[in-house]
Amino acid sequence: AANGISAIIDSKGNMLACMDHFREGPGVVITDVPLDDSVTLFSRMGHFPLLLFCAAVLLSTVTLRIQQGKSKEKS
Repeated sequence: AANGISAIIDSKGNMLACMDHFREGPGVVITDVPLDDSVTLFSRMGHFPLLLFCAAVLLSTVTLRIQQGKSKEKS
């Protein structure tokens, strides 16, 4: 912020550092921000479930098209 209050807030909502530019004038706010090391489903599996889903849809679409082609040949 050029005028006002600058703040650095962590992922849990705690204010780590702040600066009131009206009182202190221009400046820079610097602090260490701890990394969130919690484990989520995405951090464990990544994009693999989406890739698996897309492969299943593609395989089922190809199988359906092949079956439709075979039934048209018989007609």
